[in-house]
Amino acid sequence: MGIHGLSTFIQRYHDKYKEKIYLRDCPVVIDGCNLMFYLYFDWRQASPTASSSNASPTKKRSSSSGASGGSPLSKPSPLKLPHLFGGDYASYAQNVRTFFQHLKLCGITPIVLFDGAYDALKIKTAFKRFAENLKQNVRQSGNNLKGVTPGCSYSPVFMKALFVEILQEQKILHFQTEQEADCTIAFIARNLGNCPILSSDSDFHIYIDAKVLALHTLRFKKVLPPKDKTKLQSSSLSPLLSEKEKVWTLHSQYVCLSNLCHKEFNLNDARLLPLAAVILGNDWITTATFSHFHSTTAGGSKVKRNSRIAYLLRWLGKQKSYNRVFYSMLATVQEPKREQVAKLVNEIVSIYKGTGGEIRVWKMLLQTGQVDKFLIQDNNEFTQSSDLTIGDMLEKLSLDESLVEDEQELNDVKDDEDKEAVEEDCESDDSDTEEIEIESCENQTKLPEWYIDAHIRCVFPTFLLKIVKNQTVFLSPQAECSTMLSTHTMAIPIIQVLSGILLGPNKNITLVSRNKSRITDIKVDSVTELKEFGTLPLLSENCKEFKTAFPQESRAQIIFEALGLYSTDFVQFIQQWPVSLRMWVISLVYFLKCVNQDSTKLSQEDSINNKDMEAANSSALPVAVAILCCVIKTSVLNPSGSSRKSDLNNGPTISDLLNQTEPTTISQLRMFYARYESVAPLSSSKAFMKSYDFTQTYNNCRFTCILFHLHQLNRVLGDPFKTPRLSLQTNNWFSYHLAGSLAAGMKSQVQENDCNKIGNIVRDLSGMDDMGLVVDQVLNFV
Repeated sequence: MGIHGLSTFIQRYHDKYKEKIYLRDCPVVIDGCNLMFYLYFDWRQASPTASSSNASPTKKRSSSSGASGGSPLSKPSPLKLPHLFGGDYASYAQNVRTFFQHLKLCGITPIVLFDGAYDALKIKTAFKRFAENLKQNVRQSGNNLKGVTPGCSYSPVFMKALFVEILQEQKILHFQTEQEADCTIAFIARNLGNCPILSSDSDFHIYIDAKVLALHTLRFKKVLPPKDKTKLQSSSLSPLLSEKEKVWTLHSQYVCLSNLCHKEFNLNDARLLPLAAVILGNDWITTATFSHFHSTTAGGSKVKRNSRIAYLLRWLGKQKSYNRVFYSMLATVQEPKREQVAKLVNEIVSIYKGTGGEIRVWKMLLQTGQVDKFLIQDNNEFTQSSDLTIGDMLEKLSLDESLVEDEQELNDVKDDEDKEAVEEDCESDDSDTEEIEIESCENQTKLPEWYIDAHIRCVFPTFLLKIVKNQTVFLSPQAECSTMLSTHTMAIPIIQVLSGILLGPNKNITLVSRNKSRITDIKVDSVTELKEFGTLPLLSENCKEFKTAFPQESRAQIIFEALGLYSTDFVQFIQQWPVSLRMWVISLVYFLKCVNQDSTKLSQEDSINNKDMEAANSSALPVAVAILCCVIKTSVLNPSGSSRKSDLNNGPTISDLLNQTEPTTISQLRMFYARYESVAPLSSSKAFMKSYDFTQTYNNCRFTCILFHLHQLNRVLGDPFKTPRLSLQTNNWFSYHLAGSLAAGMKSQVQENDCNKIGNIVRDLSGMDDMGLVVDQVLNFV
């Protein structure tokens, strides 16, 4: 429920009203979506650890272990120019692990919540954000791709999947809500003794008495307990801390907006703060709803945007009661809409109280038994509203012109021009979304209870719930160029099959993508029939029935047919691969198959540049082989966790391959990979940037999008193929450099066909026949 300018407003009063807090042995509720972006884009810029309050957090690393015997805290890993290579998943995974290890050393119980599907009223906001994302990340090529680099702020498609993978590995409590998670986060925090909320989203400040700790303010330190025990947030059941014993604590500071408004603007009724949010407008209710109220009472358009909040709060502080303001607002709304607006306003105010969470998520959290000691009985309630009806109150009230302040008072508030410019851009009505008819549809398809429970436990990705609830899917930009196809284009057939299983026949969904650099929507039909398989299964009310209705071989056949790869030979070929690598190999073969098909369709696309796409398609083969080599590298040389019992039932494991491989071959393989690992530090040099090849990263992202959507389909079908371990098997900067060497080798061996050419180059580079033969096998099916 975004409120423009709120962050700037709070920052203005930060020094005056900030409160320090030290956390130890207590729960915190974390805005999962906010944290995963922070750990990817921002945490590398400044480590949150420090040995003393005056020490630079990036210069020192503690060598002491935690009080609980944990490992020493480590700095965040600097991501290796992630936008240039399609994402640095390895360093990101280490950052996520490090952050939660910090919390464990402090004895903190983190509860992570992620957003679910879009609320119907927030679809328009999602379109605006997507359009802004395109502006920042879609590049223009001009006459050629030389010098083109990807946008710096695109989010790799597997960002959340990898985040959840680490949470499961670290046994961190995490859940997904069915709708936006904000209300549930506030609800859980309130019911756990008003525990802190970790998020940089300023909207949480509106929730009454919320302790919102911005992520950039977090510092982990091993220090003596604070003398002022009132600043120590700790469970009442935890042992008293010795004043002479250093312990790990999480240090932060926050501004309680309710307290600020009470002291600075005399807001004595806690409900007036949420009401101010309603008047200012958010994702649920627009500023236009109370435009007449603005113009007559709260300054209206004459007040600059970043002064409106202070002006409105000052005005509210002079009012006699909440009811007077509430009904004065309604008096300015047209009669036919008045009851509807009144209901919506009451609902929003109630939500900001922290009582509007999803009970199903709360019950699942309680079932874990990990938060029982933090529960409290909270009896705080709002003062009861007047029993008068809306009509009765409107007859007694009229807008009093004497309530309007002199606008000269606004000069006391200092403008923040940079922030205002950003907000103007985000709020502009001139965005590309005007060209799209935004349908705020709530699909009537009812998901079975077992599926919703599994969704809340993060078994199924949110992407699937958005297909069902919104029938609108946003295909987030990756390494994009305006003259080339979207990186998600190849994955559309997979999405259609997914929609058929989730929605059934005769349904269509909207794919929000791009046309050149502008936002566009693509209507696609759900697919419920496959040529060989027949009618696809639909989600059943019974979980066991859905999983057992089709054997694993049949569910695997659905994936093969969805990709157009189903044949007896191909199935046998895939079965020869270790279980942990099959999804990668299937995706790579499909990727190269699509590249070959693209070459015959280029002249039919008006929105692309044939020359640019031809350049991209010509580099697809070395990129695919480099990805395959990278996956084999991490699996063969780091085979931990790859030979579980579940793998033994379906084919060879990595351990089996290692046992069949000569030690000298493994040694050669290590030398081969070490050669390209040593190139990575040169990636920031000027010489590298001059020779940077955008098409390699573009192809890497095209492949990753295929793997991402195939992962969704695989999960819905009950995992006929093992889910890829992203943190272990993805190294994009390594595959970029290897692909460059392979591409150069291809140009020097033009007399041979592609299959033998690549195989021979790999043999030459690595000194191994085995690797070349593996590559030949894969390419024979393209």
